[in-house]
Amino acid sequence: EVKALDSDIYIPSTWDELVPVYNNALQVYERGRSTQDEVDQAAEDLRKAIDNLREIPVVDKRALETAVRASFEQIGRA
Repeated sequence: EVKALDSDIYIPSTWDELVPVYNNALQVYERGRSTQDEVDQAAEDLRKAIDNLREIPVVDKRALETAVRASFEQIGRA
């Protein structure tokens, strides 16, 4: 699931928190002698880190664009 995520759409601090948790989960998965407790904890930690990802908010600049255009129009009339 993590490999399918696009890091560019998430707030960097939330992505940065996911990376070490993912790496740990991968190590636990690949290690031949992981205990069930280690597997369960790694899975829980990974789910929490994924759930804590926050997308970068989309900024709507239309109102600002309208205000800038209006001010340019007024400056042109002065």
